[in-house]
Amino acid sequence: AFSGNNSLHWGKHVDLNNRLGDTTSFRQLAAFTTRPINLTPLPQAGDLVLSFYHIADMMDNSQADIPRGTAVDYGDVQIRVDTNPDPTPGSGDNWGNWDKLAPFENVYDHIPEVWSHYGARITYCNLTPTDTGTAPPAPRGVHETMCWPIGIWSHCGNAWGTGSTFGCPGPGVTGSVAPASGALWVLSKFNLTNYLGARVQIRWIGTSWEFDLNGPAQDYQTYGCGAGTCWDNSLNDDGWWIDDISVTGAITTQAVPVADTKAGPASTCPVTAAAKCDPTQGDKGFAVSLAVSDANHNGIYEKGETVELSAAGTTNPGGCAGGESEFQFLKDGAVAQNFSAQAIFKDSPIADASYQVMARCSSNLACTTTTGASASLKVYSGDALDIGLTVTHDRTTGITTLSWLARPQPAPLSGYDVFRGSQSDDGLSTTPDAPDTALASLITQSCDTGIGVAVGTNLTFTTTAAPAPNSMHYYLIGHSSTVAGAHTVLGRGANNSIEVAPITCP
Repeated sequence: AFSGNNSLHWGKHVDLNNRLGDTTSFRQLAAFTTRPINLTPLPQAGDLVLSFYHIADMMDNSQADIPRGTAVDYGDVQIRVDTNPDPTPGSGDNWGNWDKLAPFENVYDHIPEVWSHYGARITYCNLTPTDTGTAPPAPRGVHETMCWPIGIWSHCGNAWGTGSTFGCPGPGVTGSVAPASGALWVLSKFNLTNYLGARVQIRWIGTSWEFDLNGPAQDYQTYGCGAGTCWDNSLNDDGWWIDDISVTGAITTQAVPVADTKAGPASTCPVTAAAKCDPTQGDKGFAVSLAVSDANHNGIYEKGETVELSAAGTTNPGGCAGGESEFQFLKDGAVAQNFSAQAIFKDSPIADASYQVMARCSSNLACTTTTGASASLKVYSGDALDIGLTVTHDRTTGITTLSWLARPQPAPLSGYDVFRGSQSDDGLSTTPDAPDTALASLITQSCDTGIGVAVGTNLTFTTTAAPAPNSMHYYLIGHSSTVAGAHTVLGRGANNSIEVAPITCP
């Protein structure tokens, strides 16, 4: 449990005396659903956010013979809306279809395995709920919410230790009840502002593959070993734990907005396009403004976090009589939201991105900006892959120089830790040495370098250490944590799991 003595758990306990027997049943589609929740139409700061702590430990490419980054068992969070404005509980409810609710913090870590990986056989299919309507994607007539290539969770947090949070950046947090090996919970958050004033239900839904539908086994533990694979006592099939669910901005009674039916005033607009907008003013009649804010308002753009780009501060000195100001948003040079009266664009970038907003007057297209306004976002990825490391070596002086640019860092991160590892090899293809996948050779080179420096500052580290004959040095850099005893995240391994330094720095 993260707090208290219990948590929600989707899984199966085969052996009540040994948690190695914890597993997941095949051919399941199960969900936990909240009671109806009324969301406020007048949110205050911090309202309309869903959050919960969880540990996802389900079968994926960590142990199954499937493509990297895919899973056969996984979890999702979904939402549906009451389409009837009648606030009477029960009789006034008319529920719409379920659909995905995408997170902005500690986002999905895998995608479902493509159903045909084992061939066109129904005995290895994945399951998706059918109460989701028919909106695209619906290749089989049902809106798919848990099929390839849609994001899901399968390895997020740690049920068996404290060395890694696997596919989620974390930070990992210890709970009130844990096994002797320790465990790490991860907090995921969701933006509910699209459901302003709505009456909603939220569900946590898990699904497991059919596997060998014709065999007698009902779960990984009872299947044991077969075809060269052993799944009994696996550490990768224990299910999904959920605790401390929180929804901010909930109210006791459904609020129904009142429509404004007042007729508009008579028009007094000019007739000619030239009289409607003067393109000689400013940037073709506009002074475009672009403001960017992140979901938790800490100024750090984290991978998958919802960001809001607003052109609401734009002014129109050239006028736009008989029309309205329209805005177009571009991301990395491509149109992300075409011209409309919507002055806000929301996105969830997973990597660095550049944005631009253009404005125009709908009654005179000669008033279409040529420059607009721009913003560049640097995104904290959580896995250290956002740090671009450059290594140079001077053969004359023997000095090796590492350089990188400072990146955004959310609390409790500050500064950078530098590690060096070694790899030996005799150069013969017939006798290759095993790669250092466990990072067992790592030693610390520099700890807490660049604490508090501005984003974009060029940081360097130099060393004269030379590798032994028939060996090489490799270097890894991660964001340093201010938490005592923390292990530094250093990237992703061959199976796409988060790699964590086995030693602390210092």
